[in-house]
Amino acid sequence: MKFNVKKIFLLALAVVVIMSSLVACKDTNTATETSTSTETEEATFSPLTIEHLGGTTEILEMPMRIYVLDYTLLDIVDALGLGEYVVGIVSERKNTTEYLLDYSENDNIVTIETKGQKGNDVEEDDPYEIFYSIDADLIISSESDLENYDVLSEVAPTVLLDVSTYDGLDELFDLISENTLTIAEIWGIQDEATNILNDLSSRITELESKINGESGVQARIDGKNGGVSLSAELNVLLEGLGFVNLADTAPEELVNSAGGKDKKSKDSTEEQTNNEEGESEKEPKDSIEEQTAEEIAADEAAREAEALAREEETLAVSLATMEWVDEVKPEYFLIVDDTYSSLEEAEENGVVYPGVADSNVYKEGKIYFLGGTFRSSTSGITNFTMGIEYLESVFGEE
Repeated sequence: MKFNVKKIFLLALAVVVIMSSLVACKDTNTATETSTSTETEEATFSPLTIEHLGGTTEILEMPMRIYVLDYTLLDIVDALGLGEYVVGIVSERKNTTEYLLDYSENDNIVTIETKGQKGNDVEEDDPYEIFYSIDADLIISSESDLENYDVLSEVAPTVLLDVSTYDGLDELFDLISENTLTIAEIWGIQDEATNILNDLSSRITELESKINGESGVQARIDGKNGGVSLSAELNVLLEGLGFVNLADTAPEELVNSAGGKDKKSKDSTEEQTNNEEGESEKEPKDSIEEQTAEEIAADEAAREAEALAREEETLAVSLATMEWVDEVKPEYFLIVDDTYSSLEEAEENGVVYPGVADSNVYKEGKIYFLGGTFRSSTSGITNFTMGIEYLESVFGEE
């Protein structure tokens, strides 16, 4: 049988052209559907007025480009599935919360430093200059930007929400609910938000039935130096669920030596502010160029001595803490770890927690780790859920 090469070639070419047309048509339809979906959302948007800490803000169109200048509120925006609208965030004083790295490490999202955020003071002739570069349909921030509100609201519609005023579990959950529903209302997704909150509420109720009356010890571990200290890191959750923290009965020297105050108070905040202001008022030290070799060596020796003293103190406190814990014999030893989620993981990274591996509570399997991404002072949905999930893993089994 003879093949007509020319006919076969023409037939194949025709098939290719037809397939290409179909693919192009499909892509066009997909793009049209996406465009139509967005246009429909914008067309069905109803203008609304939001009451907030700064006053009232009218939102006339569905925000497509938002700046979120607080990580707690970014947590909520992310949990509601609104991350696609985020085009700008605020820089964070410490390492960004792990589950929000997609924002801080995204080259397409602008990161700014603002005067209102603690630890991010911008020393410029005009401290508000950074705000003028914001290109957004909506700015969402917290009480930390109250002093910046007038400037921010000139740049774009701005909503300021309270993220830190609460006392106890009930008020914390109310605060989370209020902020979540406020943000959800802007995009008309109150039903989705309500479902999330109802699920959390049911889980809290279930946990309370299992935790109420239980007791144990809370502690915090510094994943960088291995220091173990008594803590109230989970108190907002645990006290609200009826858990008794035996650390309240610990010797005063152990409580006072805990690394940092766990419960925020006005006094502790003012003390920290005063210390920071005192530091800033100190005369600047001579530059290295103006120091003699002997002075440089003396400074280095002093720093090494201070570091060694801190290490020795950390070791002493850790060993004393673990000794006391073994004496108390808690059924639950709950540890919030700054960095790692288990003793084994810490050891793999060369960090040893003094006295932990040799303790009876560890050998008896009564230590429960909560990894470093949890933050006790954060009223975000995901962060709060992490705390709930941790307690479910500890107390969930009958």
